[in-house]
Amino acid sequence: MPSDHAVPLGDASFDLGASLGVPAMTAHRCLFADGPIDGGAGAVGRMAIELAVLAGATVVATVSGPEKGELARAA
Repeated sequence: MPSDHAVPLGDASFDLGASLGVPAMTAHRCLFADGPIDGGAGAVGRMAIELAVLAGATVVATVSGPEKGELARAA
C-alpha cells in the first residue's frame, strides 16, 4: 500500500485496526474495479467514502435515516 493511503489508528486498538481490513479491501475493490456500493453508513460504505475522498472524489451517498446520515457525513 502506498504510504499516502495509510491513516493513523489514533486511539483505536490494534485489534480494531486489524479488523478494518476486510471492509476496506471490499470498498477498494468496489470503488476501483467492480462498483457500485449501496449505502454510505455501513462498514463498507463508510470505508468507500473515506477512500473516495482520499482519491479526490466528490461523494454522494444514500442512507436510510438521519442517524446514518450523520455516520456517512463523519466519514
